[in-house]
Amino acid sequence: MLIYFIFILGFIELFIPRIQDIYVSDLFHALITSLGSNYLLFTTPHMYLNIFKYHYHETPILYQQLPYYTMIYSFIDMYYSIQMKSKIMIFHAFVMIITTFLCLYYGYPHYASVGLMLETSSIFLNLKQYKKPFFEICFGLSFIFYRNLLFTYICMNYYIYVYENQYYYDIFHGTFSVLGLLFNGMNFFWGIKIFKNINKKMKYN
Repeated sequence: MLIYFIFILGFIELFIPRIQDIYVSDLFHALITSLGSNYLLFTTPHMYLNIFKYHYHETPILYQQLPYYTMIYSFIDMYYSIQMKSKIMIFHAFVMIITTFLCLYYGYPHYASVGLMLETSSIFLNLKQYKKPFFEICFGLSFIFYRNLLFTYICMNYYIYVYENQYYYDIFHGTFSVLGLLFNGMNFFWGIKIFKNINKKMKYN
């Protein structure tokens, strides 16, 4: 499957990198990874919400495969972020590359798979370019649910787990904890902007 993903990404970048203002590879990656991550959430909810308590050998194969798709795509994301000259997007792409590589290198791919639920809102972020209220509402709701609520909940439980087991001195867990804080920081930075934008539109209407 990974070979097909690489082939399709290459085809997209060569022939249809953009459709209007939508970056096709970004939408394709968001669809693949978020659908996979949400499937794991609904089929193995206890494992998903407590993923840090499991070794990757104990998890379904999909937990172990999803991060490889993101590792490949993340370099395309970095390329477009540099083209956009957006410091926050470059920083986001950099953190994504480091986090995914760290999980794969140290044998925690299942940790990264849970984080890929965040890509759910990226689907609607792309479709939001069509200026349809439905896509804007779906983007706002999915962003707040996945990035500001569910991801934060899992991270808080993870930090408690790390503290109780004194894993903060471990190279992987210590670094991963910091990266988790960075992701949460970016999510709340954007979440506040989204909330202000929704509030502004409600006042205007």
